[in-house]
Amino acid sequence: MQRGNRREAIFFEAGDQEIYLDLLAEQLRRCGVACWTYCLMKDHVHLILTPSDETGLSRALGEAHRRYTSFIGSRNRWTGHLFQGRFSSVAMDEDHLLAALRSVALKPVMAQLVGSAEDWLWSSVRAHLAGKSTKYVDVEPALDRVGAFADFLGAADETDDLWNAVLKSEVTGRPVGSPTWLRALEDRLGYTVTPQKRGPKPKVKTSDGARGSPPVPRPKRTNSKPHKK
Repeated sequence: MQRGNRREAIFFEAGDQEIYLDLLAEQLRRCGVACWTYCLMKDHVHLILTPSDETGLSRALGEAHRRYTSFIGSRNRWTGHLFQGRFSSVAMDEDHLLAALRSVALKPVMAQLVGSAEDWLWSSVRAHLAGKSTKYVDVEPALDRVGAFADFLGAADETDDLWNAVLKSEVTGRPVGSPTWLRALEDRLGYTVTPQKRGPKPKVKTSDGARGSPPVPRPKRTNSKPHKK
């Protein structure tokens, strides 16, 4: 998600959303990032994206937002930031992904801007309902998971807790998923992604039985000179 600076508007005139989507699509293609769904609101955007490498997401969004900011600033004769800091992002498992797909699609309805998700022009809902990808979104990943998109949107809402977990993780930047999924992710990455217990590190016993920090060996003195690089 990316908000406007001070949570103010980022779209001002008819056509601004299309310009934003064109700039975004160009950079996503250039950086090898797939867009699975999107929803543009007045003061923020929701995107579900899948990068092909570690830097693709930041490069694509950084450049797209830089160019859109430049366009708005030049047209309106403004200076300064349009977006509020860096975008927030979170990796998630399948259950949280489905909750995010549904919640993003229904954002305009939840905000009471439209009565039906398909009435909102600036989201990928119409493409998903039609089952046809556009230059802005690849609908196959979502449809492969949910089947009939209309039924998916109309199903009983049982995803609030999952969606709230996604929003919470956007603040911390930590992945969100089941314990099994998180452990598998840690094994693949080679480092811990879950929060660790806070507090002082446990003391160790010294050779005489006293408790304290481990002894630090003193370096041996030599007559050799240090190497220079």
